[in-house]
Amino acid sequence: MQKEISVFSTKAIDTLLNRNGEVISRQPGGPIFFIENVFKKTGIPFKSYKRKTVNVEILITDKGEFGRIPNPPRSLAIPFSEKENWIIVSTLLSEWNFSKIKNFQGKIFVDIQGFVRDGRDFGKKRVWEESKNFANKIFCLKGTKQEASFLPTEVQESQKSRMLVVTDGKNGVDLFFQGTKTYIPVEKVVKTKDTIGAGDTFFAYFVVAMFQGKSPVEAAQTAIQKTSEFLERKTQLNKIL
Repeated sequence: MQKEISVFSTKAIDTLLNRNGEVISRQPGGPIFFIENVFKKTGIPFKSYKRKTVNVEILITDKGEFGRIPNPPRSLAIPFSEKENWIIVSTLLSEWNFSKIKNFQGKIFVDIQGFVRDGRDFGKKRVWEESKNFANKIFCLKGTKQEASFLPTEVQESQKSRMLVVTDGKNGVDLFFQGTKTYIPVEKVVKTKDTIGAGDTFFAYFVVAMFQGKSPVEAAQTAIQKTSEFLERKTQLNKIL
């Protein structure tokens, strides 16, 4: 029986910049910062496999946030084990890789954000060509509408027969599960200065809900609601600051 979720991710120090390149603030970040917060709040048992903290520069604009990683970490293979039946992978770039996934039989949930991020320039993306080699072993891929467009076409299509979660901000979520597409709307749109951490928060709550036995649609609905609450708290904090 599954006892915990294994998390392969990375911590970061986020340096927020304005359009002039001036530092607005520095704060803890990285996918695992937000994922661990969710897991701790929900009481889900987990074990984190962390890389060395990475410095990330984030350009804040009216059109969103765009990251750059001046000194990318080298890639390490995820040490897949039969004991780890549920795994969540969320990276800054490709600091974790799937070269040892061949014999893995469990459920793996992957946020593609880091794997399609170029990292050398703010907001630059790349096609995740490597995913062709192991996509058939991945239970769930999650990404924004823009990020999903950087998956190879054959990976996008084959993943829909397993699970593909495509988020589009206030426009809701397209959930593909076993060949069926379900659109899940956002009930409450929250306007905030920045949305840093929203995608990681959504993904963590989605996996938690699945772990607790909810259906994929119910999990997406729960994740949307909890992400709206996360953005509301962020908005309130920004008003105080």
